[in-house]
Amino acid sequence: MFYVTDILQVVEVLVGLGLGDDPCLKNAMKFIDNKRNQNNRWLLEYDYTGKTWYNFGTKKQTNKWVTYRAARVLKFARID
Repeated sequence: MFYVTDILQVVEVLVGLGLGDDPCLKNAMKFIDNKRNQNNRWLLEYDYTGKTWYNFGTKKQTNKWVTYRAARVLKFARID
């Protein structure tokens, strides 16, 4: 998307390609899952303020878009 990418973006692509059951993703899935807070939400850790047409939230605050993406990846990844 930009010059910055993150683990969540990479895992989203791999899961979207049908590789969600690949054991190589197990550590990445644990990493994403461990970012979840006590309210089952994820924080916005990097923002694109000033780089996009829209503000996607406040950095270091729970974020509905990050939460949606992380929960979706963990749901569709078929790793036990």
